[in-house]
Amino acid sequence: MSDDVVAFGSPGDWEYLEGAYAEIRALLEERNLSLAADRCGRLLQDYPDEADAHALMGDICAARQQWAEAVEWYALAEQRGAGPEVSRRRAAAEAMVPRPVPTPSLPQPTPDLHRQRTRILAIFGAATAVVIVAVPVSSDQAAEMIGAIADELIALLVPRTFFAVGAWYDDFGQTSDEEVRELLRRAAYEAAPEAHP
Repeated sequence: MSDDVVAFGSPGDWEYLEGAYAEIRALLEERNLSLAADRCGRLLQDYPDEADAHALMGDICAARQQWAEAVEWYALAEQRGAGPEVSRRRAAAEAMVPRPVPTPSLPQPTPDLHRQRTRILAIFGAATAVVIVAVPVSSDQAAEMIGAIADELIALLVPRTFFAVGAWYDDFGQTSDEEVRELLRRAAYEAAPEAHP
């Protein structure tokens, strides 16, 4: 949908509202969220009491993963008479709002963490001089724990708010066991091709 699309009718008629809603929903479906938010903001200026406009702004915020803002817009829609579907969307958005989680202070390496290092060395060989763990993304708690058993931790991203690893990837598809085995076979061959006929 182009920037020059204008809803039919004029402010004040039902046809205008329906056209504006259709345009905003189409922009939302196309993931043109900035333009959808702009159009919805203009609509709210003309119709500050329209429950559907507030619900649409909640949908835009939810699509942006701005969960707290989505909850606020859905609540405003409910105050203006929105139906139970908006209440369900508000509840779903509330479930996604990050909750502060107290971060327990991690103890210094304990015998259990040392046992983990021993297991790592047993897996990769006692001749392993240094244990380096490299990950694309980690929670700060996991980084501290891994840092306690590894000689070095390389983490490209350690976000302050961390829910799930998959949230930080565009594509977090599953890797089959067979794919992992094949990658390990290739790595072993590349490391020592003479040992593999």
